[in-house]
Amino acid sequence: MAWAEKRGPWYRVRYRDADGVVRTSPDKYRTKTQALQEAGDLESDHRRGSFIDPHAARTGLAEWAQQWRTTHTVAASTQARYDHYLDTHIIPEFGQVSVDQIRRSAVKQWATGLRARYSPATVRGIVTLMSLLGGGGGGTHGRRQPDPGPANG
Repeated sequence: MAWAEKRGPWYRVRYRDADGVVRTSPDKYRTKTQALQEAGDLESDHRRGSFIDPHAARTGLAEWAQQWRTTHTVAASTQARYDHYLDTHIIPEFGQVSVDQIRRSAVKQWATGLRARYSPATVRGIVTLMSLLGGGGGGTHGRRQPDPGPANG
């Protein structure tokens, strides 16, 4: 469960992580309505299984992918394809970048380069996996990230 809490002139969102520890979203909100909207989004993400802890988002993608591989259960053939996409395409390109710093514009530019070498289905699979991992910001991210300004695409 997530909730909004007033802290000085701002509101923040608090939630319990998988271990039951109370965490605070790193973002601040001007109104209670905005904070409650974010709290609702966190709860929806939990129900859909697409929640990415904002604190974990600051982890490098390679480290996050390793954690994700151990908890994401799929058929053996799908896992082999995911491993190939991760080891051959995603980690070499974004492995050292923290998940919360991967921008949609960077993923789109990278995907454009992939399209020159691979079939549309392959590129779609790679980009979809990137999205499952939480990379790509605004809209392709399993957990929406705030738009910090012009650096976002």
